[in-house]
Amino acid sequence: MALKVQTSGHVEVPTISMLVCGPGGAGKTRFAATAPHPFFISAEAGLLSVRDKDVPFVEVSNREDILGVLTVLQSPSLIKKHIGRPVETVVVDTFDEVLKLYKRSRVEETKKGFAIQDWDWLSEQLQGLVRGLRALPMHLILTCHLKDETDGESGELWFEPALQGQIKPWIPTAVDIAVAITSTTKLVAQDGEKVAQVSRFLQTYPDRHHRWIKDRFGGLPPQVPVDFTNDFQRIFEAAYGGMEPPTTLDPSEQADPVEVDSTPAPADVEAPVPEGSTGPVDITTGEIPPKEEEQEEEELPRADSPLRGTEGAVCETCGKDVPPNRADLSKLKFKGTIYCEDHYKEALRG
Repeated sequence: MALKVQTSGHVEVPTISMLVCGPGGAGKTRFAATAPHPFFISAEAGLLSVRDKDVPFVEVSNREDILGVLTVLQSPSLIKKHIGRPVETVVVDTFDEVLKLYKRSRVEETKKGFAIQDWDWLSEQLQGLVRGLRALPMHLILTCHLKDETDGESGELWFEPALQGQIKPWIPTAVDIAVAITSTTKLVAQDGEKVAQVSRFLQTYPDRHHRWIKDRFGGLPPQVPVDFTNDFQRIFEAAYGGMEPPTTLDPSEQADPVEVDSTPAPADVEAPVPEGSTGPVDITTGEIPPKEEEQEEEELPRADSPLRGTEGAVCETCGKDVPPNRADLSKLKFKGTIYCEDHYKEALRG
């Protein structure tokens, strides 16, 4: 038996597989559209949030549709024939809707209700689908909604992918990166008026609210800002350090190539520090400035949940101050209404 020995730094096809979770309207689809040459497998009606991006997509309504798309993506000639442009990223939008499609397909196939034994079938089918997509020489982005879970005793709130059965704990392990897209909102002055300013970011570290988050590369910052321009490129560069992404068609066959400005921003030039000196040399005057006190780098704010912005909240019944986590939970359970702990429990009892 001949052994093929390689080094850990050798990657023939530098691709990234991602699970991007977030509540509706958080920007999951728009983020995915920043990946190179994306092709969307849309299990939801329409892609309104990326209507200005001119991205190719196909709507699927059952399991056979999805497997048919996978067959096309496995063949460069079929990609050229049916899609007519390069595909470097496959986006499944959203994976929780794909799960529902598979369940409906199973019911139609068996002519019975979805039984207990069908959960094993569902898990096997979806795992096979993800493995098939990951085997493609392309990036893979699975978008998924989040659902909240609550401890009935403590009231602790956490968020998980909106999936069911064995596939829910498995899916974060099947990808390179599993993240939550979240946001913070603050009021800023604009033209003499206060307006809401929303900042979005990807959370790449697990916490007690998102235990499933992972970064297999280990090189991503705790938070990645999202502005829907070159978001994916920043993640790729952090993961692979400048390696070239894959391509699925020969240059002569590529249709309608999209030019991406990949020129790195100029790095700040640091002046040399002479041995024994207290600071860097001023490259203009040649003088050594006095040593300044070191300042600690300000840490990026870390979000406890996708529902930030409830600091200073008060109970709408009694006016008591409500901690942010309790306010988040109350807003989710009671359609935006904030209760203190006592009135929250009263509302639960009806």
